[in-house]
Amino acid sequence: MDLDAAGECVAVDVVRPVGAEVVAAGFEQGPRSRAELERQPLDLDAAGVLGRLGGVRLEVRVRADDVVVEADSFHVAAKYACQVAPDVSQIRLDPDPYGPFRLSQGFRVGDLVIVSGQAAIDEQGGLVGVGDFDAQADQVFRNLQRVLEAGGSSLDRVVKVTIFLTDMANFPKIVELRGRWFTEPYPADTIVEVSSLAFPELEIEIEAIAVAG
Repeated sequence: MDLDAAGECVAVDVVRPVGAEVVAAGFEQGPRSRAELERQPLDLDAAGVLGRLGGVRLEVRVRADDVVVEADSFHVAAKYACQVAPDVSQIRLDPDPYGPFRLSQGFRVGDLVIVSGQAAIDEQGGLVGVGDFDAQADQVFRNLQRVLEAGGSSLDRVVKVTIFLTDMANFPKIVELRGRWFTEPYPADTIVEVSSLAFPELEIEIEAIAVAG
């Protein structure tokens, strides 16, 4: 039995027989207190603790065969399965050079900002720095910055990047670029060499995960 309070999800921690009936149920968190689900039928053998709210005190009184069972539960957030789905919103740019390729620049999922791989492509979809790794890398980081800001984050909030290179000989330059575009503590990082990117002229692509704010 789940209790919905202001969009939050909690549940009863009490074993009861089939056909039992709730006499009263309520919860409190800090100064808030609210009664719920008076005399609702129950048809499960047992209810697990599926709480999401931290510091919640849940009181339940159940009647079965004229016997009242009371239970108190204290829960810690994120340990249990009954959770409210996080808000998911698409990150949109205007103009969006990725639009013709039927992919999103990224998504904001709760407090996380997830960004698609950014390459050396300008706002109109043209290639930048063909044959010039440094120019491509500069455009890639500028694109990454643009998408992060559109998603409510920034380069200094990045926690994970994956960097794709067509030539690992450019790895020393990546170390320099990290120092130029990121700040300590530097993001977690995976760097790999690939045989090709979306266009044969591209030499670098970076995808990222950041924290909003």
